[in-house]
Amino acid sequence: MAVSWRSKIEGSVVNQDLDLLPSYLSSHLDSLSVAALIDLMTRDEDRVPRNVIEACAARADEFLPIFEQMLEDPRFWSEEEIPLGAWWLKLHAILIQGLMPTLRAGEILARTMRRLAETDDEDFAGWCAGYWPALFINKPASTSSHLRTIAEDATLGWYARCNAFEVILALAHRESPAALETALDWVAAHAGAPSATAQYANWQAELAGELLDFPRERHRALLETLERGQHGFMRSYSRSEITAAFERGTDLPSWMGFADPWEFYAPPQIEARQVRWASEALSADEPFEFPEAHRFHRDFIERPFVKNIPKTGRNDPCHCGSGKKYK
Repeated sequence: MAVSWRSKIEGSVVNQDLDLLPSYLSSHLDSLSVAALIDLMTRDEDRVPRNVIEACAARADEFLPIFEQMLEDPRFWSEEEIPLGAWWLKLHAILIQGLMPTLRAGEILARTMRRLAETDDEDFAGWCAGYWPALFINKPASTSSHLRTIAEDATLGWYARCNAFEVILALAHRESPAALETALDWVAAHAGAPSATAQYANWQAELAGELLDFPRERHRALLETLERGQHGFMRSYSRSEITAAFERGTDLPSWMGFADPWEFYAPPQIEARQVRWASEALSADEPFEFPEAHRFHRDFIERPFVKNIPKTGRNDPCHCGSGKKYK
């Protein structure tokens, strides 16, 4: 049984027929083979209903070997374009593993995080942004050892490493107050290590920003030092945010606001994406012209920059509309 719906784009109703949202009885899903479920997810792309994801997660022993094969298949991770259904299948695999409360699922998920770092696929990584703690929070504490190899690997990009540090903090927070304090000091030690380049200094500030969610007086001097050492416009936090965190005085884990990555499969979210894709397709049909580019560059240099929107907090959703964490 499909859900019929209509959408509005730029104030006008789209009259063309849009695909109906797929819907499946759980009894039907239980009767399908692993191959048939994968075919279904590939066909439905980003319109897969949540009960399909739950049905796959319930069959961990059958699906985890398939996900390991995907992880090792270079076709999924190369820079070459792959069919859209296969592209979305990567995300479905991650979210399915997030529902599996086993060490093996955590190990494969950590390897997937590493693969994303190695391929530097920012477009795909953006769909997981902010949600890694939620994907790992039901995993055994021993999963942290696999994440530490990512967090401490200097050959990987800062983004993936910060994600790994954040997940480790989340697992320690779940484990016990003592485990959390140990993990916070571990993060502080890495953030405070001598930096060789300005880029590394910015990465250290980004990492230290995790400590703002858990203000401890012993870390305040480090936060202030790293705040002053940030370079360029990519600033992770400001002096006022340090002051606000310590005035608050209570722990406020940022991942609490990103606790349900499976909201991706809620019908309103699915519908909103279809409207977005349709809108972008319409916009793509119009030629883009950059007006008076030479004057823009001159004005950019000569005029002071004045914000006309309120400052976005580092853990607030980004105002670009992606729903991801601003930082």
